[in-house]
Amino acid sequence: MTSSFIILSIAFSVVRSAQGQLRIAGGRESAEGDFPYFVNLNGCGGTLIAPDVVLTAAHCGNFTNKQVVVGAFKSDAVTKHAEVRFCDTWVPHPRFGLDGSTVNNDFALCNLDRPVLVDESRFKLVVNEDRTTPEVAENLIVMGMGLFAEDLGGSGFLHNATVPVISNVECNSMYPGLITDSMLCAGFRAGGSDSCGGDSGGPIVKRVYQGDGTFLDYHVGVISWGDGCGDANKPGVYARTSAAVENFIKDTICGEFDSKSSLCGNGIVNPTTLFDCADDESEIEVAVETDEYAGETQWSIRRNNGETILSRKYFINNYKTNHRVCLKKNSCYNFEITDYHGDGLCAENNCREYQLKMRNEDQIFASGGNFAFRDSHTFCINEHGLRVRDLSKPTPRPTPRPTPRPTNQPTVKIGISPNERKRECKNPEKGRKRFKIRGEIRKGFVTCRGISELNLRTKRQQCRKTSTRGTKKVHQVCPQACGDVGLGRCKFLARQRKEGNN
Repeated sequence: MTSSFIILSIAFSVVRSAQGQLRIAGGRESAEGDFPYFVNLNGCGGTLIAPDVVLTAAHCGNFTNKQVVVGAFKSDAVTKHAEVRFCDTWVPHPRFGLDGSTVNNDFALCNLDRPVLVDESRFKLVVNEDRTTPEVAENLIVMGMGLFAEDLGGSGFLHNATVPVISNVECNSMYPGLITDSMLCAGFRAGGSDSCGGDSGGPIVKRVYQGDGTFLDYHVGVISWGDGCGDANKPGVYARTSAAVENFIKDTICGEFDSKSSLCGNGIVNPTTLFDCADDESEIEVAVETDEYAGETQWSIRRNNGETILSRKYFINNYKTNHRVCLKKNSCYNFEITDYHGDGLCAENNCREYQLKMRNEDQIFASGGNFAFRDSHTFCINEHGLRVRDLSKPTPRPTPRPTPRPTNQPTVKIGISPNERKRECKNPEKGRKRFKIRGEIRKGFVTCRGISELNLRTKRQQCRKTSTRGTKKVHQVCPQACGDVGLGRCKFLARQRKEGNN
């Protein structure tokens, strides 16, 4: 292969239609939902061939712990039919790059963190196992989010084109000595429609109409390589799916992944029922909302012995992802989030936030966004599954309080007297008490003095919100400022204000 070859390409000649819209010769922009199995790998494509497995190209690189979007339609967003997942395990074909070609056996599999059940009511994907399919001259559909041409960008949406199969013998005459039995060629002699840069790993399928308004899409190849994009006598070259089904795809997803796939004889299950921690584990929830530069952000949880429990990397901007992680009891852990640009989750002064919470606790125990290059938190989980600071100090198992017996004695409430409360509420609050309001982090700090200067309607709204000071309500942080709107322990001030006005 010469240096001019483009690995995993999808190229199209761009022309203007009569309506003046940007069109692709031999192709078009896909309608959302036409290819529910297409996966966006951020620079490459892929195919959901099982509820928990993505098939892509080995030359795209290792996607372990990286974010992917199943059912993708727009390259930089998660649309209504799409699902965000992460690649937990990435396995390339064991003979990738061997057997006389640098891109031979260009297959790789990603085992997702959770299954995805796509809508197959109209379009159902079938992994092709027949070596005689597709036949020469049969039309196939190739799709991707890559470039329109070598020197032209893409639209940011999923596109597809129809291209005919070319025999390997004919294809070898155009790429002398480079085409193997594990490859498939498709395209036009005259060029025009093809795959191009950024489409690597995506599918090429044979679509068969079933006569009832539904279609079967046979996955016959993985976008692999080619010379140029849509050039004459230079068709696209694909990794032939049927060459890898028995000796790689089934062995990996059924043996190593234990996939919920029909290829393995396993039935489909509800993804929401698959997450359950073991008895010796406790669950933590990690929520991360990315900023304008999601690709700069990643996090990991490590045990105190250095073992990495989980790591995640992002590429979808301004998107919140909730993670559930099972952690062994009676161990200590370190959570670390990093941003290689050094502005945390606060790109262009617009801060986003991460949050940590034990599933058996109501309150968030760590959060932040403006942390420069890194932020970290260390915590331990005791033998009872409770979060503690130090395992050396045993924490007894919580026991329920006994139900008090009925008594005729009057209940005595111990607390501050009314006169003491009135004296406390007459003292003006210090204006230097600074805090932020959850949901309004990017607006910066506020003070009790600032709250007191708001009009009554706005003050009532703000006083009901939650602050960042130990997740207390604003009226708990600023009782005097919120008292004249009837909130907090100084709410009697509202009655005095009303009586004074009357």
